[in-house]
Amino acid sequence: MKFNKKILIKLEKDFPELKDLKIFEENRAIKFDKREKLTPYLIFKNTLDLNKRFITFYHPDDSNHYKLIPFYVVLAIYKKV
Repeated sequence: MKFNKKILIKLEKDFPELKDLKIFEENRAIKFDKREKLTPYLIFKNTLDLNKRFITFYHPDDSNHYKLIPFYVVLAIYKKV
């Protein structure tokens, strides 16, 4: 997935905690690149499109990020408080 710089600037401005966030599973770092940072950001923003439909995207089959959704929800709640 290709991101333009405006998206990355907006993401870092609205959710700077994601910039240096590292997630480990059994002492190995989980890939947490631009694409992976979009999931917690969308959860934080609870983003809808102009027709009030959820915006969604899918990670590759070998991704473990679906297991991290509860963590992302807690992180979003923390950020909003």
